[in-house]
Amino acid sequence: MRKTLLAVLTVLSSTVATQFVSETVFRQYSLCSTDCRFVTRGRSKIHCSLQCYADSACVFWAWDSNPGLCRLCANVAEENCAEIGHAVLPGYLRTVCQNGGTLDISRWRCSCFAGFAGDVCQRRIYDCSEGFHLNYPTRVYEIQPPLATSPFSVYCRMTFGGRTYIATRTHPDLQFNRTWEEYKNGFGNVSGDYWIGLEQIYLLTNNGLDNELKIEIRNSTDFHFQQYYYYFRISDESSYYQLHFASTKPNAQPGKALGDSLSPALGCRFSTYDADHDGDDTENCALRHQSGWWFPSPCNLTKGNPLGRLGQPGMWSGNPEDAFWFTDFGNRALLHVHMWLVM
Repeated sequence: MRKTLLAVLTVLSSTVATQFVSETVFRQYSLCSTDCRFVTRGRSKIHCSLQCYADSACVFWAWDSNPGLCRLCANVAEENCAEIGHAVLPGYLRTVCQNGGTLDISRWRCSCFAGFAGDVCQRRIYDCSEGFHLNYPTRVYEIQPPLATSPFSVYCRMTFGGRTYIATRTHPDLQFNRTWEEYKNGFGNVSGDYWIGLEQIYLLTNNGLDNELKIEIRNSTDFHFQQYYYYFRISDESSYYQLHFASTKPNAQPGKALGDSLSPALGCRFSTYDADHDGDDTENCALRHQSGWWFPSPCNLTKGNPLGRLGQPGMWSGNPEDAFWFTDFGNRALLHVHMWLVM
């Protein structure tokens, strides 16, 4: 690959080649002459620059026409040349930081922005937890987990380890009685109420990490209750996004415990009104509850329907299509529902 690249670039004119390596890949920079450790005989300035370009480990090159030496450097250390009594070596520094990142030359590290990460800001953040540890602010980001072939949008709240929101429900206008394809790919407005998509949840949770699902339900604008699920993940579409987690516990703060209405669905497959995978031959639970979810069999074992129709402050209506979360939360109506992952 490198030999082919050198062969192609060598045939370019001197002007084009010099502009290509100096302005596109490298920028002019000076460092102390003792910082370069690799010196080879070179044919020309262009040849020297192409050698550095073809070697990903090379970050700086300098050409000394007399006596024809090409200095290729794998490391750069800033020093005050005058203080240490060494000459300044003019040359070209590789522009290593991608996607708007900036180079901290004193540490030879890139500072990344706008949701990018990696040694040279070459990729999107995997999830909001990574963004949290990079001190990114709360907002919508394009993320790309390791298994994903393309990025997708998600709302990140950068608090308590970084929250990757997979579902947000604050208003009854967005209906959650959707088709399999809609639940698979996601729907709604990522800046407001939305479902991120089963495929996206699969890509996020099959990462080898201790993923934590947190479910928060509000029965008024002032009071919220939470339940946590550990080692949470779902299988791929061939297994109908089967539900897995290892353990659960409520929010330990007094009066904040939600209760566990998800454990009856452990190991269940996701169902929608047009894709019945609940295992109940007598009834389609998704059709009964007018939502998508991991419904157990038979349907009357269902303890939670958080994606059902949102109610008004007060008590649950008793209609199976309305949202409910029976365990500990009782017959109170669900006003808001939030679900997020912490990696």
